[in-house]
Amino acid sequence: VAILMHRFLLALVLCVLPTSGWAGWIQLADTSQSIPNFGFQYGAWDPTRGVIWTARPDNSDTWKFDPATNVWSFVLANQPVPPGLLSTPGSRHNCGMAYDSLRDRVFITGCAPYPESPAPMPSWSYSVAANAWTNHGGSPGPGGDVAIVYDAARDTLISLGGWANPGYGTWERHQTDGLGATFTLYDNIQTQQPALFADLVSDPGKETFNRAGWDSTRNEMWYVARDGTLWRYNTTTRTWSGQATTGTPPPPYSVYAYNPTDDVILAWCGCNGWDCDGTVVSATYLLNRA
Repeated sequence: VAILMHRFLLALVLCVLPTSGWAGWIQLADTSQSIPNFGFQYGAWDPTRGVIWTARPDNSDTWKFDPATNVWSFVLANQPVPPGLLSTPGSRHNCGMAYDSLRDRVFITGCAPYPESPAPMPSWSYSVAANAWTNHGGSPGPGGDVAIVYDAARDTLISLGGWANPGYGTWERHQTDGLGATFTLYDNIQTQQPALFADLVSDPGKETFNRAGWDSTRNEMWYVARDGTLWRYNTTTRTWSGQATTGTPPPPYSVYAYNPTDDVILAWCGCNGWDCDGTVVSATYLLNRA
């Protein structure tokens, strides 16, 4: 669990720091305010404050990390309980999160475990100003374990994949329709992009939410398949296209982030297996978008 938490933290922190001039990995000093060990969780980058938001999956505590000071801060206790999950508290994980810069809110998707059939997906958001989570009610949606990003240019949340109906398609939620707006399925990957569909369905660890992100330079969502193919989502045509890459791709159980300073996609793999039952890798990869 500790290794998985480090995997989450290091990959996300590096998305906001330059890759040049570094001597290598450094371990930050542990303090009384350090976030407790946990795994299988994600976070959202807040460019307004330059911090990373996350919600602890076992008790719903909200935390933030400031890369400028290398300090974790406890923000809010036990709210919501549980966010975006139709199961018992303490079991949820793989919750996708995205930051809406226009509304200054962190949105959280359905988590795992999640019903293996279409069902209303609870919609939760965290207001930074009010320091409170709000339940916006359920609506049809993509399920749990989804990759989710915020498209500021179109004021839209975009999600891909998910535990329920894996690879079912790409969903969008237009934020101008209100905080309780529904997600709309705009494509069917199974027929439009069978290669992408096959990759999502065959993902044994349902790592979709770790393998995607938002390219702020090109204003597009991206997803890295297990064979290294870079998939790009065109927000105008609402279609995915694959782009072959060179070099050895990162292991399947890697977590990804985009570094706009150097225009690279960063990947880091701690353990290449579920619950670290596979090979310990501890390797870093870079994909130069240019």
